[in-house]
Amino acid sequence: ADAAANANAEEHALPIAAPERDNIYFWPGGGGELDKSQVPKVGYRIAGTWDCWTTPLPMEATADGNFACTVVLGENRWEQFQIWLDGDSSKALFPGDTKAAKGTPAIGPADDAEGCNWLLDGRGGWTTAADGERLPSGPDVGLPGDRYRIELRILGKWRSVTWEKEEKSSPVLALTAGPSAAAAPGASHGAAAASSSGSAAAAASSSSASSAAAAAALSAAAVPRGTYFVAGSFNNWEPEEMKHEEGTDGSGGPWTYNVRIQGWGAEFQILRNADWLQAFYPKASPQGQSSSSAPSSLDVRPEVSGPDDLGYGQNFQIDGRRGMKYRIEFKREVQGEKDTKSVAWHLIQGAE
Repeated sequence: ADAAANANAEEHALPIAAPERDNIYFWPGGGGELDKSQVPKVGYRIAGTWDCWTTPLPMEATADGNFACTVVLGENRWEQFQIWLDGDSSKALFPGDTKAAKGTPAIGPADDAEGCNWLLDGRGGWTTAADGERLPSGPDVGLPGDRYRIELRILGKWRSVTWEKEEKSSPVLALTAGPSAAAAPGASHGAAAASSSGSAAAAASSSSASSAAAAAALSAAAVPRGTYFVAGSFNNWEPEEMKHEEGTDGSGGPWTYNVRIQGWGAEFQILRNADWLQAFYPKASPQGQSSSSAPSSLDVRPEVSGPDDLGYGQNFQIDGRRGMKYRIEFKREVQGEKDTKSVAWHLIQGAE
């Protein structure tokens, strides 16, 4: 009887009303429009570590209303960058974090990026196919000379940055000089940990003529070879350009710099393109101590880490006395995925 009553109750039960939910709408235009202050008067330009932030490259409009530019992966196999309205570093678009991945939303324009850049990282593993061909393990893995298409996507008031490696990239190593000492002010992006404090000189260098020339050089897949600087306790940590010596076989030799000890010993790092984002420093020992000092009269060749911005406080150390003069030598050879570098110094003059 109870079962029959329950069945009858279920048959005549009133339906339960579904809970009310807000309707969800999709805005193909991204929901609103960019304010006039967020739109460039001339165009978007992209600036980055490939030339120490000195010459922003023009981005071209695409058929779908976005903006794109092709850059060439340099010898580091990574690049950091921002997008500047009208080539002005005080009107930068940047991600909300340091070394941001592709697809990250863009913030700005503003002049307070505080080290927040996108990181195009071509480093990564390689696999060997059955026929012996070396293949990248991921879509962004590349070699110096590979080209990447960076795109600023705009959907209403929403913006994001992404990139794709172009097909059939042809790595080419060209002896393209990096910025000279005269271009060092652009290194303020590294010294301030990157990027938001570009100088007026950097903005001025973004004229259409120079940008077009730089874009043409990049599109030719010429890999910019860096210029190397020393920053240390002997020059108040202000980067000074090293001298590039000729190799005995006519090829590029080491980068050298002579330093006279001013107190007791000296400390230094090597910077590519005077950029603190691209620093070389001694590899730490298992105990956490950098193995970079040795008797003052001997050549010293510690293991080298970098280029990156992770070596704060890890400096090469010259164990010398006041008045001693040393020659610092830096060598770097990049062949495909192999990056060989060394730092050495030796006594060339004793204490006076």
